[in-house]
Amino acid sequence: MRSQPCFSACIIALVFGVLQVACATRKPFVSPTPEKPTIETPEDAKQLLIRSYGRMRSLKASGEIEVRLGENERKPATFVLMLERPDKLRLRAYRPLVPFIFELVSDGAACWLYIPSEKTAYLNEDCDLSKGADGGIAISAETIIAALAVIADPEKLSDAPSQIEREDDAVGLQLIEEGGAERTIWLDPQTGLAARQLLADREGVAQAEIVYRKQALEKETVIPVDIEIVLPQRHVSIVLRTSDPQVDPEIPAAAFEFLPPVNTRILASKDVAQDWFRK
Repeated sequence: MRSQPCFSACIIALVFGVLQVACATRKPFVSPTPEKPTIETPEDAKQLLIRSYGRMRSLKASGEIEVRLGENERKPATFVLMLERPDKLRLRAYRPLVPFIFELVSDGAACWLYIPSEKTAYLNEDCDLSKGADGGIAISAETIIAALAVIADPEKLSDAPSQIEREDDAVGLQLIEEGGAERTIWLDPQTGLAARQLLADREGVAQAEIVYRKQALEKETVIPVDIEIVLPQRHVSIVLRTSDPQVDPEIPAAAFEFLPPVNTRILASKDVAQDWFRK
């Protein structure tokens, strides 16, 4: 575990200042390749994923986030984010007339969920899903990184134990990760691009399904720009629509550090029951 991260308010203001939503620049959407790619072995699938998604080191983006609780309850917001492979993330979500509603920060060692309206910061040293007895949930930084980067660490992908699975409309690359968790990336056999991901725990229980609904090309890198993240255990789905993604911007190290503001409660996420999606 790394030492306690810290930052100043002026650094955060500077970093997020460059992420203010502006007129979105439309990126070319990815078209089917002229030739159908070969996906016969795990190595074939890994090479396709690395070629499409593996070049990017960092990402800045803004856009819309919508949390769906059942069929009729939807909570829209806007967001800005920064991401750096393999495990650093900062995402801040806003609603009209509210400074911001929550901030999710991962420095690669621990994750924080800060909710200013509650003057509370939840620390999660495992960076997994934050759950509460009354159904409260916070989507993990790991899941958001998987959704946006598709492959968080291209080098680990190359060496990961894997096998090929097949369905009628997709080819799956099943990966066994550290700790026994499973990840299956399903590729479109016509394009070789990721169609969806399934993240499961070591018991094989699905924790998140990521569906890639639209992808764009920026600096020879494929960027998912319309994503749905389904959390089946909680009957919640989150839609992320990004605009004007910036590939490989320079991001200062302090951007992923977090020190709770003065008079902020600090709670371990696993010990609380906060349903912040419903705020």
